Amino acid sequence: MINKKISLIFCTPVNGGDLLLTEVLGEIIKNKFNTNNLSCICYKLNEFNKISSSKDLIFLSHLEENISSKNKIINKLQIIFDSTWIKRKIINFINKKKLIEFKKLILETDLIIACPGGYLNHFYSLDQKFEILEFIIKNDKKFIILAQSISQLHFWNENDRERLLKILEKAEFITLREGYDAFKRNSRLKNIYSTSDLAFLYQSSIKKIHSSRVKKVCINFRYWKDINQNREKIIDLLKLLDETLIEIHFLSTCQDICGYTDDWKFFENFIDLNALPFNIIYHKRAFETDVLIKQFASFDLIIGMRLHSCIMGILSGTPSINISYESKGKAIYQDINLENYVVSLEDEYNVWEKVIKDCILNYEKAFNDFRKARSRGYKLSKSNITLLEKYLA
Repeated sequence: MINKKISLIFCTPVNGGDLLLTEVLGEIIKNKFNTNNLSCICYKLNEFNKISSSKDLIFLSHLEENISSKNKIINKLQIIFDSTWIKRKIINFINKKKLIEFKKLILETDLIIACPGGYLNHFYSLDQKFEILEFIIKNDKKFIILAQSISQLHFWNENDRERLLKILEKAEFITLREGYDAFKRNSRLKNIYSTSDLAFLYQSSIKKIHSSRVKKVCINFRYWKDINQNREKIIDLLKLLDETLIEIHFLSTCQDICGYTDDWKFFENFIDLNALPFNIIYHKRAFETDVLIKQFASFDLIIGMRLHSCIMGILSGTPSINISYESKGKAIYQDINLENYVVSLEDEYNVWEKVIKDCILNYEKAFNDFRKARSRGYKLSKSNITLLEKYLA
């Protein structure tokens, strides 16, 4: 039994991917290290409670208030005073109050683990995350950064890069799920290790029996800065699937979540569905982790922008082609020997078409490639647990 009080921070378990990462890490720490002193400090607690099936995590607080639940009051004040300044001040007040609560919880913790995901990227808002990590360091608290995606250093502005490196060098250790070689070379950090996405440690009981050919495909697309330039390619992709007599479903890890634009709602507005001569079947609700993975198992093929919809597909035994809009998708797929099943959002359509057709025409091979990839992902990600074991010992 480990007596250390452990807290997971920066959890954003409001979509299926981040929820999977949080639950997997929580279950490993509770079961592998036999501790009852584990808590999770997360964003949007109400949304988490709606879709989590985990019995292993105790959620103490949420750093970011679910502002939308107070929209009626805030919006009324905004109308009365005719000012967005009022709304912004109220939101800032709530978040500052939550940040004080958050810091109190940190002071009661022996070990902080910055939850896996992709939260230390140059294109996200980082001031609050940096403030929290600097608070941890100032108060001599031990912290680990686990299975993260961190933007390569040349993307950061000078001030943020300097803050980032000062924080990272104080960590007990850091594991990167992609971009390890370049980051280690450029940062010269000695406490950094290579791993893979923590989701590969999920223990699935699904025994998938694949069909002889692809009959039913799941797609998902999300809003991204360059998405409008790719509309025609996506329409051509849909037509290709329809011409191949494949039933098309839309299911994402990001739907029915307060404060998020549902991927299916975005897609309905993005594509003029009335102009398509076929139907797309939409799955619109949020699912618990186990149920969502079973949903992905019901398809013969997944084609998605959401990386964790593809990883959940791999966990379920379903071949999953990732349309990568960030470096993480291609890098993780290359690490698990699936470089022939990933394309970039900006690739020409003929690249998309070739990858998809090759997968459909050689479906038996694809099925076996993904089965092997799941085992490789598990082995690579297990390094997170090995490092934790050494540290906690």
